[in-house]
Amino acid sequence: MTMSDLTCNNERCNKKFNIKLRKKKHGVSVIEHFFFCPHCKTRYSSHVTDQEIRKRQRDMRKYREELNQVAKDWTAGKCFGEVYDEKITFIGQKERELKALVDNLKAKIASK
Repeated sequence: MTMSDLTCNNERCNKKFNIKLRKKKHGVSVIEHFFFCPHCKTRYSSHVTDQEIRKRQRDMRKYREELNQVAKDWTAGKCFGEVYDEKITFIGQKERELKALVDNLKAKIASK
């Protein structure tokens, strides 16, 4: 996978480059996605997941699909706005929990 026009944030480099995303397994279930600056070789960790995080990401996709259905029902007058608000609050809480798990795992991998 490649993406274009990222600028390296290494103060000695600051050159633009295209991302070539790579994957590395850490242990049994941890997968890290990362890339390098081709000019200075600075390593950037994009994201890290384990089985629990991937399960919660699947759950989040399901919650968002449910939210879309609630939004359709609300606009069609089939439910009240409170239902939509409750779903938004629930999803927000789940997103914060997921972000905390991801941040903790990413810090754990970075310290190795």
